[in-house]
Amino acid sequence: MTMTTDQEKVFDRQAALTRMGGDESLFGDLAQFFHEDTPALLEEIRSGLNTGDIEQVSRGAHSLKGLAANFDAHAASEAALHVEQLARDGESDKLENAVEILESEIQRLNDALAPYRQREQA
Repeated sequence: MTMTTDQEKVFDRQAALTRMGGDESLFGDLAQFFHEDTPALLEEIRSGLNTGDIEQVSRGAHSLKGLAANFDAHAASEAALHVEQLARDGESDKLENAVEILESEIQRLNDALAPYRQREQA
């Protein structure tokens, strides 16, 4: 499997825009929210992993899955679903590697969305 940083491979902008009624501003707002919300969710997952709170890991992964799905970001959504399923199934021995993959996919998506983020003017 070859990985690419090409934004069109990371997420499907046209499908996401169609679902958003073609609203470019909404797309930009959601890209900004994604950028702002994902670090805390990844920290929640890491924290849960470190303390053995598997339910916390599952909740954080579920939230990330939903955020990534907004952009038709299949690799990130699938990585989050995988973490969520492992946590729900109690397969904590496989979680560390799955969380590393999730972090990587979320970073790739965040990087690909960077040009679309709405910057708040202070």
